[in-house]
Amino acid sequence: AAPPLSESPKVKYLLQKLLPRIPEDEKVVVTCHHGHLLRAVVAALTEAGVPLCSVRAGRSTEWADQIRAFQESPASRLRVMVLTTQLNGVGITLTRANHLVLMEPASLPPGVKEKAVAHLRRACQTRPVHVYTLAMKDTLDTRLLEVDKLHLGRVQRQEFLLTGAGHAMT
Repeated sequence: AAPPLSESPKVKYLLQKLLPRIPEDEKVVVTCHHGHLLRAVVAALTEAGVPLCSVRAGRSTEWADQIRAFQESPASRLRVMVLTTQLNGVGITLTRANHLVLMEPASLPPGVKEKAVAHLRRACQTRPVHVYTLAMKDTLDTRLLEVDKLHLGRVQRQEFLLTGAGHAMT
């Protein structure tokens, strides 16, 4: 049987290696395209005690309240937002965050990555935006990263190619 998604190399890397590198006073948006990965990321972060909110597609009043809380709360109280890519077409402003983690680069339809970056890179953003792409080595993820290099523009991007054991190869 396959291990649970919360044990996947990408989820482990996010939790054990990437989040500890980001200053504690800065906020992070983690995007997931598939609901099962979104739930696994939320479960792993919750189990680790990371202050977070999860924004999924649904009634706009529900996710609007989550977004408002994320924008208004200090990072010590609400540090991470796990966001479904299904809301990318909505004009969301997430300028309190300046770190974006793309969990599923190979699964994202065209334009979704750019829209996710745009949620953080609004005119009122005062800090540099960092984009982290988690990709499994020797998969479609890595081939798509080459294409992305041409499209994401001036954001500070870091790519993490992960082996099955969750070790990064930059």
